[in-house]
Amino acid sequence: MTNTTDSKRLRFDALTHTYSINDIVIPSVTQILKATGCVDDRWYTEEGRQRGEIVDKLTSAHDDGRLDYKELAKRYPEYMGYLEAWIQFRRAIVTDVIAIQEWVLHLEDGYAGTLDRRVRVLGGQLFLIDTKLGAKCSWHPLQTIAYARCLDEPHARACVYLRSDGTYRFVEHASPADEPAWQSVLTIYRYLHGA
Repeated sequence: MTNTTDSKRLRFDALTHTYSINDIVIPSVTQILKATGCVDDRWYTEEGRQRGEIVDKLTSAHDDGRLDYKELAKRYPEYMGYLEAWIQFRRAIVTDVIAIQEWVLHLEDGYAGTLDRRVRVLGGQLFLIDTKLGAKCSWHPLQTIAYARCLDEPHARACVYLRSDGTYRFVEHASPADEPAWQSVLTIYRYLHGA
């Protein structure tokens, strides 16, 4: 797990997409998943990466109150369906957004990452939410359990799959097999990298 002191020392270089503490590079959750073969990125495109970045910016601007809907609709008309899907999800389920694009660190296991959201939902339960624009993949629960293990208090986990037509799909990750599976991925990563 992390603590306040460690997470404040964590740095992220957006250009190289690397996390570090005191100039020591710490592997990211995504890097670990790719290096161990959990993520097949052969079909990823630059267009898809840009779409993800823009939708992250739009949904973040909505959540922190900086959204100029009319201006963004002119600038990014092709992405407004994804934003509308997020807005519908928020209205239906979320009562409070606690954190947006939060850097997290598991110092003991030596990894870091950026989780999309921590929210409180109807009924008061805390959720760690990762937003996705593509199809559901088997590695998504591994990503959310990795982030959840960095948090000081328990959070339920889910992905919200946003669609361009303004709809969404909410998929909770509650399998007890997720944590041991993530530990196995970490073990394989350490073996492959001599850690």
